[in-house]
Amino acid sequence: MSAHDAKLQILASAKELLTLIVMLLIAPLALYIDLAILHNDIGEISVTELTQETFVAFAALLFALAAKRTPPARGFYLLAAGFFSCVLIRELDQLFDHVYHGFWLIPALLTAMLCIGYACLYCNDSIWIPLAAFTKQREYVYMVGGLLMVLVFSRVFGSGRLLWEHIMGQDYNFVFKSALQEGLELLGYTWMSYAAYCQCWRPQTHTDEIQSSLTRLVDV
Repeated sequence: MSAHDAKLQILASAKELLTLIVMLLIAPLALYIDLAILHNDIGEISVTELTQETFVAFAALLFALAAKRTPPARGFYLLAAGFFSCVLIRELDQLFDHVYHGFWLIPALLTAMLCIGYACLYCNDSIWIPLAAFTKQREYVYMVGGLLMVLVFSRVFGSGRLLWEHIMGQDYNFVFKSALQEGLELLGYTWMSYAAYCQCWRPQTHTDEIQSSLTRLVDV
């Protein structure tokens, strides 16, 4: 690596560091707007919830576009787009509750079956190798970290019954629990959307990696 290349690498790392700092500030800023300015209780109609839904929709759109323009990884990207679409439907459950309570499960199941069925029937040869290649990339760490933040850490650390009722006693406030849990979820969705952005923004690079993996598999 030349000195010029080293400088470019350091500059790129510095830019990413600044990006990560901004990402970490999004959740606290959204909570501040909701609690200090709008004085709401982090309900379904709040800056925090709307930001969550925006990030999830952004990730779903990126993977859907990547599936369209990247045939060697179409199956993998289609499944990822379907996953984030189901997450978005779940986040919009209150909207679907106007039909009846729990109706969100119907469109979520239809979306999942459609994406899984299409990927298995028409794109089965572009699922496993691209998925394996993805697990070797840095974006995978962001994606899994965000997923675990949403599904595990936010539920456990944000649990009022498990932790905060015992810590705060009579001072326990449900709004505190809601703000903490929703803020952690927003942080997780931020990481996941960033992973989707990094994975899908450089399609040619990832296409070359996938093609190389396919070539090695054929040679074996």
